Amino acid sequence: MPHDHHSRSRTDTVVDHVRGELTGLLGLSGCRFEYGTLLGRPSRLGKDGGITVGLRAWDVDRGGWPEGEIELRAYGNGHCLGRFMLTPGSGPVPPLQARLVAVTPADRTGGRAGQAGPVRGG
Repeated sequence: MPHDHHSRSRTDTVVDHVRGELTGLLGLSGCRFEYGTLLGRPSRLGKDGGITVGLRAWDVDRGGWPEGEIELRAYGNGHCLGRFMLTPGSGPVPPLQARLVAVTPADRTGGRAGQAGPVRGG
């Protein structure tokens, strides 16, 4: 297979695929990807399938999705590549199992993410 020196375009293909998976798994009304710098403090979907709003845990199973977009960070080879910004749909919040499945493809976005050690979110 020829080497694509446009790694961004190859990543875009993966990103589009993962966006489709996330939208289906989480019943999203929208999902976009932002490269690079993570600005602002949106609500965040963590590796444990839980949601944090600011610095506190959000009881998504009882309270539903928080307002606004939700950040899901994408890692590759131990580096944060960017984030998926999830716009929840109007349906019920998917169960924890579906949320755990959803955070896995975001980790795979970087390609050989299996080589990465554990990443601590700051």
